[in-house]
Amino acid sequence: MKRVFWVKQTGFCSVVVLTVSLLAGAAWADPIGTASVFQFLQAKVFPADETAQQTFRTTDVIGFRADYYDPNPACVGVAPVLAELFIFTAEGLFVKQFSMSNSGSVGSKFRGVFRSFASAAAIPLTPGSYTAAFLVRDCTNANSIVVAPFLTFRVVAP
Repeated sequence: MKRVFWVKQTGFCSVVVLTVSLLAGAAWADPIGTASVFQFLQAKVFPADETAQQTFRTTDVIGFRADYYDPNPACVGVAPVLAELFIFTAEGLFVKQFSMSNSGSVGSKFRGVFRSFASAAAIPLTPGSYTAAFLVRDCTNANSIVVAPFLTFRVVAP
């Protein structure tokens, strides 16, 4: 009897220790505070009102935005050296590459890059499925980051 009770207590303690360890590991990846990881926080494809969307007509305004965290103190408030948008077909074939504009408040380590087009046809995109990827190189030209997974969106005829 006593042995079974000990096993139950030991199992419970193992679960508590494992849970606390996992929570501590999650805190290390948090971009707020002392983290030193150059990372994307979010990315989206959107129409004119900037709400995330995945399906567009060829005549719709289409925009791409990615927000990232750059912990380098030298890059606070400084634009990245390179910010690019890549568009691929659903099969992985390269379609087009565009430079992106930089946004972010002065003095902030949280930055954003964006690019919008008057219509999907202006890119030019014909009806079908596509993926978008972002590449950013920080202001010191030392760190690069690519958003993953790629954003999937679809273009349909009007």
